[in-house]
Amino acid sequence: MAAAGYELKILRSIDQIKREQWNALTDENDLPFLEWEWLSAMEASGSISPETGWHPLHFTLWSGERLLAAAPFYLKTNSDGEYVYDYFWAEAAHSLKHHWYPKLVGTVPATPAEGYHFLHRAEISGDTVTALILDAAEKVCRRNNIVSLSLLFADPGLSRILPSLGYTAWEHSHYLWQNHDFKNFDAYLDLFTKGQRKNIRKEYRSPPEQGVAVSIVEGEKASEEHFRKMFELFTITNDKFYPWDARWVNEEFFMYL
Repeated sequence: MAAAGYELKILRSIDQIKREQWNALTDENDLPFLEWEWLSAMEASGSISPETGWHPLHFTLWSGERLLAAAPFYLKTNSDGEYVYDYFWAEAAHSLKHHWYPKLVGTVPATPAEGYHFLHRAEISGDTVTALILDAAEKVCRRNNIVSLSLLFADPGLSRILPSLGYTAWEHSHYLWQNHDFKNFDAYLDLFTKGQRKNIRKEYRSPPEQGVAVSIVEGEKASEEHFRKMFELFTITNDKFYPWDARWVNEEFFMYL
């Protein structure tokens, strides 16, 4: 697919491109979830695959043999693993005899972390990359009867320009703790009532009294047992929220990490 002097290729798997090529587009400010290793672990483990409703369609922009830009996209036949919970919209569409699937989504699968955007080299502008990739994605949708195109948990910079390109914002509520220059924990507690401060201090003392300690393990030093424990805790959490659980990644994914 030619685009303004560039060649746009759509990859059916992240493994169709070399790790070094993809990661050369990232920088220290990007989400680690946009790196090749994370996306590859999702696919290689089978967590993200056509069998689970995810068909990888990664958009890449080339100048000859040089990769200039890339964006992870997926053709979806369900809404699992997106964390936007549009199931009620899908049900409403079905009741009106409209289709909700298939849909094309730009996102990091099963990872509800704000910061998704199109990766690119400094030699090509972000506006150019956004225009070329979105134009290509929209053409793919029109040619293949794909119902919709969505960008999930987009970077704020990308989110700001999308409405001017004809996209409708999908608004979500979330809670984000902010440190307003609190000098210490007691200064933070001053925001609360006397009763609330008492309860928080009681909860704060509970873990040490129960022999629970917190330590930080850097990724390079984490053992296989750490990752198996992560999956065990992930499973326990999902069990608590059944049937609204979110068990989209399997144990093999954690072993890839």
